[in-house]
Amino acid sequence: MPWRQGIETPYKNSPTIKLRLYFVLGLLIFTVTLLLWHHWGMNRYLRMDAKSFTAIATVEPATEGAAYSSSALTLKPEGWQINCELIYSKYPPYCGLDIVLGSEQQGLDLSRFDQVKVRFLFGKNEEHLRLSIFNYSDKYSRENDYLSHKVEEAILPSHTGWQELSFALTDFNIPSWWIIQENVPPADAGSEFDRVMQIRIATGYDAKEGPQQFTVAWLEWRGKWISAESLRLLLIFMWLIAGMLWILWEWSRNLSRLNRSRQRQRWLESTNQSLKESTQELTHRVRIDPLTQALNREGLAEFLTAHCSSSEQPISLIFLDIDHFKQVNDQHGHMIGDIVLQRFAQQIQQQIRPSDCLVRWGGEEFLLLSMQTKLRGAAGLAEKIRLSLAQVDWPNDIQLSCSAGVAEMVEHEAFASLVARADAALYQAKSAGRNRVELAEPLSSAGCI
Repeated sequence: MPWRQGIETPYKNSPTIKLRLYFVLGLLIFTVTLLLWHHWGMNRYLRMDAKSFTAIATVEPATEGAAYSSSALTLKPEGWQINCELIYSKYPPYCGLDIVLGSEQQGLDLSRFDQVKVRFLFGKNEEHLRLSIFNYSDKYSRENDYLSHKVEEAILPSHTGWQELSFALTDFNIPSWWIIQENVPPADAGSEFDRVMQIRIATGYDAKEGPQQFTVAWLEWRGKWISAESLRLLLIFMWLIAGMLWILWEWSRNLSRLNRSRQRQRWLESTNQSLKESTQELTHRVRIDPLTQALNREGLAEFLTAHCSSSEQPISLIFLDIDHFKQVNDQHGHMIGDIVLQRFAQQIQQQIRPSDCLVRWGGEEFLLLSMQTKLRGAAGLAEKIRLSLAQVDWPNDIQLSCSAGVAEMVEHEAFASLVARADAALYQAKSAGRNRVELAEPLSSAGCI
């Protein structure tokens, strides 16, 4: 039977199975793409050099007789150069440069980065440099005391020539002197980089007395726009949401399939009975009207059987009638009248979709079956057709208009009932003066199957 062509079969060429495969494959491709992009790309950088950041020379604090050492910073084409003279006093001396990043408890958030790379020149093989980060701490930082900020250090070993060292932020350590000075418990002795106030590169704890010189070209902070942990959580959340949506879709689909399988047969029986009664005298005619190339009633019956028995979308019917068509035939002749009918049908065909169906119902009456269209949408289409007639070049400068009645099929409604409601709306349009669109009164149950 023709209606069986619209029933889904789960075994042969099922589009649902293909949709499932495409959906899962799409998620897998998206997941792998994100992981590869995160591994090979998705990088962010922050370079600190003499062109974009300001640095100052520094020596040990001037407390308790210290700070006899001197230090001077010079800007060179290759970077910041520190020249200093270390003199021993009560405390081991040091000299270096400070990059000041923030004030008033703000600082710079470097926690977005995973690694730091430093390019420097310090030719003393037996000594080293220190890279220190001073991070503001709500618990320990005090005003005008930068040593109260949490101090985090990493050692830069020295070799001959320019060096570029890369290491992770997890390689920074909290020096014991700061932990003792601030009486820090173990729970608070971890590294923090969210409010960095200044960065210092200075000579190490083993610096020799006398002249010292080193050059820092730049510091480059590197990280990912999305951390590995955040990316994993994002992917897990995406798969969970996709799984939940899939379960809901399958449940809804199976429930709808069960209802449709029961309703489709009842609708088909009612529709077939109406078509038999309405087209009994037209069973031997062809399905195309030879004058207008629109479907005739036999063609409408075939269209309903092939396309509407398994439809789950709304269906609306527009009943169209050319106003005062008898006067066209009386004043201009039946040949002109036939041309008018042809152009009228052509004008409608140009404004409808391939899925819609235009039927010459008889004489100057036409049915337009609009698939997947609710009542308001069909009314808009009817109004568009009505207005477009004024732009058509009719023969003999005829001024042509039309009237229309619009109805939407409801659940379990026979097609003959739908035609009757649209015809009643068309009658209202004619009674109200023609050249207008009227909507059929809705029934108690809305929708269609």
